[in-house]
Amino acid sequence: MMKSAVRQQRHKLKQQFFDHIPLHLVPKTSPVKSTSNEDWIELVELWKTPKKMVCFAEKRTLALYIILCHSSNMYSV
Repeated sequence: MMKSAVRQQRHKLKQQFFDHIPLHLVPKTSPVKSTSNEDWIELVELWKTPKKMVCFAEKRTLALYIILCHSSNMYSV
């Protein structure tokens, strides 16, 4: 249970403070009190890896594709 709560917290941190922000504007210190600066730096380094960046880009592309397919099917009667 705790493992999933920690994973969910990291996911929310990534969405709020990393995903849609250019790398040079990502905070260098932890933006929340519950995460130490050392842990924050480790998370940012993990999220900056090419594998994680590609994963995020693929998810965004897939979501955009689904939205486009759904919207184009709505109007083709």
